[in-house]
Amino acid sequence: MNRDERRCDLVVILARGDSRRMGTPKGLLSLTEGGPPFAALIAELYRSWADVVLVARHRDVEHYVVALADMPEVEILGGDPGGETALTLWTGWNHSRCGPQATHIWAHPVDMPLVGAKTVSALAAASRRRSEAVVRPTRNEEPGHPVVLPATLLGELAAHDPWLQRPFREFLAWRSSQPCAPEFLALPDTDAGTVQDFDRPGDLVGDGEGAEYV
Repeated sequence: MNRDERRCDLVVILARGDSRRMGTPKGLLSLTEGGPPFAALIAELYRSWADVVLVARHRDVEHYVVALADMPEVEILGGDPGGETALTLWTGWNHSRCGPQATHIWAHPVDMPLVGAKTVSALAAASRRRSEAVVRPTRNEEPGHPVVLPATLLGELAAHDPWLQRPFREFLAWRSSQPCAPEFLALPDTDAGTVQDFDRPGDLVGDGEGAEYV
């Protein structure tokens, strides 16, 4: 997929969580022994045609710098602890080099490395057709990730400070109920990776040659 000169896509990889249940930063995990970390798999989906920023806890930044050493174009930012996904997304948009030029933001959690390239292409095509819409994939009617949204919504988020401390999905739900709400477009029947996350050690069982997802 090539860059679209009419727009500027910024992908924010959400990696600022504490990972308490997993016990280690999720973006540094691999699907197979010795394989690329989650963060690299996700960045690879986008880096040829979009700007990519990963937002992690300050203490994890140096580890992500090492993990993504072969991807120097991926910007890595540190974020303060606390808050929720809305703050992570806002940090990536507000503090990245390309944030001011971004027309569309992609929110991709770091624990969802199985999203397929075809799904990403379909989301990009849908967003280009309906540039003012919030576009998200679904799988068996379950909403998934990544979510694509106009950058103007991040400006609105910043204007409502309490929302920065809450999950971004709650802001979207609230915004959808307000006057002049943006269009919300669901892309149905996408791949299973759009709803498959890795939250606990038992979610991923690897044998060195492959992996089982439970």
